[in-house]
Amino acid sequence: MRAIEEANRALHNIGMRNTVSLADGAHVAWQRRPIGGIGGGGAYSRQFFTRDDSLQERTVPTTPVSHMPALRIDGDEREWTVARLSEAYTNSALTMGEFELRMEAVYRATNHSDLARLTADLPTTGNSAAQAASALVGGARQRIASTFSSVEGIHIAVMPTLFEIRAFFGSVELDFRHTVFQPGVTEISIGCTLGNVELVLPAHVAVERHGDFTFSTYSIRNKGFTAANDFLPPDAPVVRFTGRAFMSNIEIKRVKP
Repeated sequence: MRAIEEANRALHNIGMRNTVSLADGAHVAWQRRPIGGIGGGGAYSRQFFTRDDSLQERTVPTTPVSHMPALRIDGDEREWTVARLSEAYTNSALTMGEFELRMEAVYRATNHSDLARLTADLPTTGNSAAQAASALVGGARQRIASTFSSVEGIHIAVMPTLFEIRAFFGSVELDFRHTVFQPGVTEISIGCTLGNVELVLPAHVAVERHGDFTFSTYSIRNKGFTAANDFLPPDAPVVRFTGRAFMSNIEIKRVKP
C-alpha cells in the first residue's frame, strides 16, 4: 500500500501510460483514462499495477480541455484589428468615442476572443488593401483606398457624383485639373486615419466643406488667384467635401490654368 501511495504522489501529472521504480524496488505501471469519455468534466481514472499484480484505481481531477488557457495573439493580429477599426471609423460605422475605447481595448487584449469581440459587430467590407484603377470613367459612385501604401498619378476622366477616398496609414494624391465635373453637386467623401490626402481641383469649381476632422489639418487653398467662390457663375459645378479624419493631413488646392 505504501508503494501505491508513493506512486500517487509521484505520478499525479505524468503522461498517459508509463512505469516507475519506487524506493523499495516495486515497479508500478499505470494508465490514465477519462471517465465518461473525452471532455467528461476533466476527471481521469489512474490504474496502478504493483509488483504483485494487484490493481488499485484512483480518480484524479485534471484540467478539462474547455478550461485550457486561450492562445495568445501576435502582433500581426493586433495590427489587423487596428486597421479594421480604423476603416470602420472612417466609414462612420463607429463614433469617435467608440473608436477610442476599442483602440484602447486592442492593446489590452491578450487572446483571440478579446480581439474578435472588438470587430464582431462591424459591417463587412471588401476594401482591406490599397485599391486603385488607372483609368476610371464617370458613374454614380467610385472609390479609391490606400492602406499602408501610397496612391498617386491616377487619371479620372469624368468625376462621378460620389467619389470616396479612404486612407489608413496611407497617402492619396490626385490631380483633377483635367477631369470633367458634371453639373450640380459632386460629393468627395474623405475617410482618413493617420494618413495624408492631397487633391488638386480646377479653378472653375466651387468648393464646400463639411465633416468631422479630429486632430487633423484641413486646408483649402487657391493658387494663382485670391477669391474663393465669388468669381464663379451661379451654375458652376460644386465639389462638396464630406467625411472624417483622425490625426491626418487633408490638403485641397484649386489651381487657375
